Amino acid sequence: MIDFIGIELIIFHDLPVQSINLNSKDKFELELIVTPYNEETASYDLIKLSFADFQHLNIGKIEMIKDSELEITSFDYYMKDELFHGKMILSMGYAKPVFNIDFACKRVYVN
Repeated sequence: MIDFIGIELIIFHDLPVQSINLNSKDKFELELIVTPYNEETASYDLIKLSFADFQHLNIGKIEMIKDSELEITSFDYYMKDELFHGKMILSMGYAKPVFNIDFACKRVYVN
């Protein structure tokens, strides 16, 4: 299942990331907890993004810096032949390192 509508409702520009996990129990699953600002409640929402059943997954070199503020700078995605293709650029903060996640998968969940 691909929750394309759920993904479409999220603005992926300077989107804070609370956590990022790569699980490998049965199959690889990439999970991100993002925290978009909700102007109606004047607080941050928690949204869990899960990507699984990968056809390919490429995570570039990750260089973590102490006291960094991880955020999704941009996320380009599209559907082709029942596969969800995505390229995500994450930043550690202003003028700090960035890394890319490039993938194609068959399952996308937004909670």
